[in-house]
Amino acid sequence: NHTIRGLSVNLTSSTGAGLFGTVCGATIKNLKVEGNVSASSSVFVGGIVGRTQTSATIDSCSFAGTVTSTKKNGAAGTAGIVGRVNAGTVTITNCANTATINGTGAIAAGILGNGGSNKVTIENCYNYGTVTGTAGVVGGIAGLSAANVSNCVNESAITGKGNDVAGIVAEQQNAGSVKNCTN
Repeated sequence: NHTIRGLSVNLTSSTGAGLFGTVCGATIKNLKVEGNVSASSSVFVGGIVGRTQTSATIDSCSFAGTVTSTKKNGAAGTAGIVGRVNAGTVTITNCANTATINGTGAIAAGILGNGGSNKVTIENCYNYGTVTGTAGVVGGIAGLSAANVSNCVNESAITGKGNDVAGIVAEQQNAGSVKNCTN
């Protein structure tokens, strides 16, 4: 039940960018973050977590401000809560994004940018921030995923060029489900 205000991350290396750049086996809970996260070299950019390397739980967290990826050659995950699930089983519940998300290239979203084919659960999450990608795979809740997404809401504009631009999940891979969501 803490708030971090004034976060300023401007990463020029290729690691994960966020309040937590990379998490392994972590639980992050009951945390509000306000600020700006940007990266010019990283492809894993998130307000709370840049990327996960093993299993993680993110519960009752929110991010407000801006999240920006300016890396050329496209982004591999830009989002308000988690940029990319690189490996492991990840659960994201009761989280909210009110930040403006700007992704150079593909794969940007309000909650989870890129879940890949990893086992991810996204429940009771809300996106109230605009999400913009300069290419496709841009979603209100998730960009690219094989996640089980349920009871999530997007209430903001989602803009991208090319294929797979959507209010909830832009591109659902070979597994998972989308249930009881509202755009």
